[in-house]
Amino acid sequence: MPYMKFCGTMVVVLVSAFVSTFAGCSLTQGGAAADGGVTDTGPSDVGPDAPIVVDSGPDVVDAGETCKLGNDVVSVDKCPGERCASGQCAYFKSCNDMHTARPALPSGLHHFADPLGFAYCDMETENGGWTLVGRSVAAAAQTDFGWLKFAGDPSQDNAPYSLDTTKYPVSPTELLVGHYTSGKTWGVPVYKITLPASFPAGFGISSVSVVTGSAVAVQPSCGAALATDLKFVGYTSNATNFYFDPTGAAGAFGLSFNGFAFGGVADCAANGNMDSLQGQIFVR
Repeated sequence: MPYMKFCGTMVVVLVSAFVSTFAGCSLTQGGAAADGGVTDTGPSDVGPDAPIVVDSGPDVVDAGETCKLGNDVVSVDKCPGERCASGQCAYFKSCNDMHTARPALPSGLHHFADPLGFAYCDMETENGGWTLVGRSVAAAAQTDFGWLKFAGDPSQDNAPYSLDTTKYPVSPTELLVGHYTSGKTWGVPVYKITLPASFPAGFGISSVSVVTGSAVAVQPSCGAALATDLKFVGYTSNATNFYFDPTGAAGAFGLSFNGFAFGGVADCAANGNMDSLQGQIFVR
């Protein structure tokens, strides 16, 4: 009965005969470049006799109850997607859906159906349920990076990671953006931002399409002041950063693949003193 519970900072439990199926999943947050990419091949992960349901209905059973994984009966925590729907192993749609139904699940890499596949979830900060969509790395080589770009591996911390936000199965309404210290541990500052409606699908891709949101300082380094730039989320077609800029200019303001870039000026009122810091972004 092969299964994957989660990985990242936690232990991965696998039946040895199926280890190669999940070889791309690192057993630690840091991992090594040789670990390779993490891919989700869908129902075939558990064999042709194990159909997997993708469903967000309310029929989630308690962790100790049983569910069918193909021809086998397992406890729901041994389903690849940590979920049971209509008596069959199933996937949650997002980290937020997973956290709402299974609040005891820890932060780490979790398994979802395509197109999200494997994703890193923060199940603790600001009531949990956040999905990692972007993380910079100092001195990284330039790579595609931004709201509509996919690059890297969520299990790795030695290269930039960018989840094409269109892969997020529901339109996110909030994001966390801020400094990280090591691994995927938040530093200071961190902001929670309310996203514009239908982001990013209904969002303009030109440099003049900049939409005002609302920002709350979660872990401020500048007192109660809110960073003005971070209230503006825009320019989704930019291929090198997650764009934040109230001017609407096509500059490199925001989280780039190698850190925050706000014109070389660390300013509390404008950008929360985050220029040149390493950063990460989560949505829910």
